[in-house]
Amino acid sequence: MTPGINFNAKLIGVDDVENARGDKMCQESMYRLKMAVKSSGQHKQKLIINVSLDGIRIIDLRTHVRLI
Repeated sequence: MTPGINFNAKLIGVDDVENARGDKMCQESMYRLKMAVKSSGQHKQKLIINVSLDGIRIIDLRTHVRLI
């Protein structure tokens, strides 16, 4: 794989927020996304987040395709 540190993660969704700060805003957004995934019955997408001096890479764990 690529140099750096890998973190396993699951993508629960994407949500636009008004401000980039605030714990309560983040909790509410995550709650909405989790409920949407749970009600749809789909599985969360498994990812690898690679952090290195070159930057951050997001890689799909199943297909090993670089998303970002």
